[in-house]
Amino acid sequence: EAWYRERGVAAEYVGHPFFDELPGQHLDADFLDGQRRQGGTMIGILPGSRTQEVERNFRSQMRAAQAIHAAHRETRFLVACFKEKQQKMVEEMRRSFAMLPVQTFVGKTPEIIEASKACIAVSGSVSLELLYRAKPTVIVYRTSRMLETFVRPLVKSKFITLVNLLADKMLYPEFSGRHCVSGPVSQAVLRWLDDDQAYAGICRELLALRDRTAQPGACMRTARRIVEVLESKRADRKSVV
Repeated sequence: EAWYRERGVAAEYVGHPFFDELPGQHLDADFLDGQRRQGGTMIGILPGSRTQEVERNFRSQMRAAQAIHAAHRETRFLVACFKEKQQKMVEEMRRSFAMLPVQTFVGKTPEIIEASKACIAVSGSVSLELLYRAKPTVIVYRTSRMLETFVRPLVKSKFITLVNLLADKMLYPEFSGRHCVSGPVSQAVLRWLDDDQAYAGICRELLALRDRTAQPGACMRTARRIVEVLESKRADRKSVV
């Protein structure tokens, strides 16, 4: 809202319709109970909903998972696959990381976010769901040589992640580029695993941002605001007549 107002647009933030849907989600309680009974510290891996995203990002996410597991042997990793085709791709790619405790699932993204202590996710709309559940997350997005050469110099935005854009600060550490960023990704997650105060702090900030920007009812507020503007304009026309 502030960005638009600074540029002369009479903008008003009413919310995001995605947050109208999320409160109606019904999590699979049996899945959550089963995962919690297995013990360990769960880390969610969200490689994206597009096949190209999975191809570019999953190996970097697995390398980060490898470093995390080396430092914290109790960790295990739940991969949220968007569809079965991508699950097959993920299973093929994870053969190079056979010693890692990794499970892959289709259609369990909300449950994996809920069960995990932290997540490693590809940048996208899923970050709004991560915000809704106030889940500490590191964002990764590998790009191509062409994008880095021709598009990156034109980008003026401070952040690539929706949550950081809403907060106007780096709540979700984000790492993008055409090279593997597994090192800084794993270090960001390990900081939360090693430092209880840092973890509690980011959770508090996410909850505050959620309360400020992620309340359900955006569609109703939008409709109400449109009616108010229309009625105001109609009243103005009558006063002129």
